[in-house]
Amino acid sequence: MGCEPPTVTLMARKLEASGHIRRTPAASDKRASVVELTESGRILTDRVKEMWCALAEETVTALREDNIADLPHLLHILTENVDRRRARRLEQGGQMVRVRTA
Repeated sequence: MGCEPPTVTLMARKLEASGHIRRTPAASDKRASVVELTESGRILTDRVKEMWCALAEETVTALREDNIADLPHLLHILTENVDRRRARRLEQGGQMVRVRTA
């Protein structure tokens, strides 16, 4: 069982089934769809934004402002480290490899 994120199509189907978005064929190209938020989708979006902001505030509450200002840079470095590790793992045939540090 993998831990892959759902595809955009699967997410759209689930959001449509739950009534949060509406898909209609595009007038200019019937292969494409126009996706719109429903009222339910707008309410959900507002709730998620509120929850995200509250979580962000709780997460950084004990940090100094200069530490908070450094976060985007630090998160970028962390992301690069994870990407490099993933690349090493793939190069070695998908085997999990432990890297020892001092």
